[in-house]
Amino acid sequence: MSHQELEITFVPPNTIRCTLTLYEFDRTTPITDCSTHSVKAVEPDGTEHSEETSPTNNSDGTYTQDFIILNTDPLGVYDLIWSITYDAKPSTEKVQFKVK
Repeated sequence: MSHQELEITFVPPNTIRCTLTLYEFDRTTPITDCSTHSVKAVEPDGTEHSEETSPTNNSDGTYTQDFIILNTDPLGVYDLIWSITYDAKPSTEKVQFKVK
């Protein structure tokens, strides 16, 4: 795998939707058979908010995972870390989102 795109969107009232799209080296052929997924949301202080291992496969190469952020959760910058294993090779993508 050479290319992945990780996007964060807000779904009112309190859902963070994470979408990962995976492509082969040619950047056009979707990857459809990842052997493992780990999707973590990490709070501003480094505490793991939650981890999911079974994201929804929306279409070839595109996966989504939703996280609920409650009004009692801490404010600040969260890390979203999505790790996969494909063809016995691990890969990780990380993005940040702000809760205010």
